Amino acid sequence: MKNLENRYAEASNESTQIAEGFAKAASAAIKANTDNTELAPLDSQTVSLGSYLKMLAEYLHLDDSAKQGLAETILPESLLEARLKAIDSDSHLRTNYPEGYFIQVAPIGCTNLGFSYDEKDVEEGNYLLNLIIENKEDAKTVAGFTSFSTYVHKLLPKELEKSKFLIEKYDDQENINLITKTDRERIKMQYSAAFRTLKNTIKDFLENN
Repeated sequence: MKNLENRYAEASNESTQIAEGFAKAASAAIKANTDNTELAPLDSQTVSLGSYLKMLAEYLHLDDSAKQGLAETILPESLLEARLKAIDSDSHLRTNYPEGYFIQVAPIGCTNLGFSYDEKDVEEGNYLLNLIIENKEDAKTVAGFTSFSTYVHKLLPKELEKSKFLIEKYDDQENINLITKTDRERIKMQYSAAFRTLKNTIKDFLENN
């Protein structure tokens, strides 16, 4: 990992523009909530996977050796193990993984203010978010990036949509506080599959480009 003293200056203009797009999405969501108005659609912004991975490498302060193995660097097995352990112990699983919604496992290299993460956040993998997305046409991201609804998932490269899965009904439909072992195992399997799909998508792209 690079020395973080000059981390903002090291980001290219293209990467900075991508980060600004995330910040604008968050700002628009806050304004819509404050004004009690409908969230306006995002301006169409297509980001290539190559440009997005470059932004991740720059904003996560990775050195050249880490960039070469980007998929392994930002999606290590230890991070997956930590996320699965969290699912096992999550007492708010139904809130964090609401049935009928999509979860997209997505690496976002900046905060919702468009700033790069600090070294501790990078080490803890806090850039890997669970975006909670509505299951309908013109869906919004209702949580995972800000506490307000956004269209932030539409800023991600299309290739990363593969790391999305639908939360099925929980076993007990009467007691909303009950979470069964089967519920947890099902979500863990879905999360593991999405995580590995994301990792392989990045790895395959870098090997062929």
